[in-house]
Amino acid sequence: MTLPKLSVLLPNYNHAQFVGQALQAMLTQTVQPMEIIVIDDGSSDNSLQVLEAFARRHAHIRLLRNDTNRGVNYTLNRALREARGEYIYGAAADDQVLPGFFERSLRLLARYPQAALCCSFPSRIDSITGTVTQHALSWSRHECFLPPERLATVMRGSAVPGHASIARRDALLEVGGWNAELQWFTDWYALQVIAFRRGVCFIPATMALFRSSLASYYSTGVRNWELQSHAVEHLLSRLQSPECRDVTGLFQKSGVMAEIGLDAVRVLAIRPELRTPLVLELLRPSILNGAGRLLKDRNRRIRAGAAALIGEFGSAGWRSLPRLVAARGDSDPAVRLAVAVATGHVFGSEDRAGKRLAARMVVGTLAASHYLLRHLKVALRPSAAWLFQALHFRLYGRADRLERDFVECGSSFVKQREQLWRELQAFREELEVQTIDNRDRPSQAA
Repeated sequence: MTLPKLSVLLPNYNHAQFVGQALQAMLTQTVQPMEIIVIDDGSSDNSLQVLEAFARRHAHIRLLRNDTNRGVNYTLNRALREARGEYIYGAAADDQVLPGFFERSLRLLARYPQAALCCSFPSRIDSITGTVTQHALSWSRHECFLPPERLATVMRGSAVPGHASIARRDALLEVGGWNAELQWFTDWYALQVIAFRRGVCFIPATMALFRSSLASYYSTGVRNWELQSHAVEHLLSRLQSPECRDVTGLFQKSGVMAEIGLDAVRVLAIRPELRTPLVLELLRPSILNGAGRLLKDRNRRIRAGAAALIGEFGSAGWRSLPRLVAARGDSDPAVRLAVAVATGHVFGSEDRAGKRLAARMVVGTLAASHYLLRHLKVALRPSAAWLFQALHFRLYGRADRLERDFVECGSSFVKQREQLWRELQAFREELEVQTIDNRDRPSQAA
């Protein structure tokens, strides 16, 4: 089988510690890519010396340099323009591919050329301890092709992993490559879109490792709320654009938006202009499960916005009723007003007189009762401890007595069985003696 051509794109910025390991893992693959395009993004450590040493020894490594630090998305787009392969692997200088990754992926893609990409498990390696954590996806037990509808059905909230995916170059160009406005969500967005358009090949195994570190580009970005909120805003705007209209239904069906989760709900709380019907449906599970938690956020705008989000869903927001009731005593009047309006929407929806709302009100009351009883249990635990200890001692005493009764009964049974066996043996011996006597008696009479 003739395998398609692969181009590896490897941006590097101050990763001299890991980039050599990443390159060595690629160079020991059973199937080599046609080219490995390495672009140094203005590193200030000794990365260039490491990269130049590899480039001298291996002709298919193309080493390029940015004149200054331009960022990972700019660097990847430059490498994408330089690439000549039919398929692209967007690598990271601190990640690691495992043996057979290129060969197994390309063979499966050759069998299913209609697929947008091939991916495997999103497993990780700890940057400090080197511990590998397996993250299995239950999409399939065997190597297969998953068309878009089937993929959305089996994803169940998990996403196509960027570090373990080899994608078609033309499909990536079709979505604009790596969009800088999306920051660390850019590869996530691009891969989900092309997967929902063309389907994916899937390998149920760990074939590549993402290096988890608090100092990584992704981890640093998501901890900065200002940058994270801008990235989420751009992502939500992009999902509402005409270019995504053909895949938004599969985004909703797959539940993949759960990966953004609470941060997206927090953005919607402070950006009401983004609360379009489409976005509310995309984030419906995250809003219903997470908005109640935001009623305790330190930012009053987020608290008020979270209440408004709950009210958007009417009676479907019944599960947040205990938190809404608790938030009625908020110190900010704007939050109290938003909570009152949201509570009115939950109770005043069009099916108010129906059994559905009545059932939900009962469940909400039970939930509030459970919340109250849980706190009472914590408060009363010291005074009720003696009762627990007494019951425990009494039950333990009864169990211990029962065990002794069983032991005594068992011993008695064994003794009786042995006595019975001895009596049976004596009876058999007596029978044998009588049989011999009866047999000898006629001969003596003769």
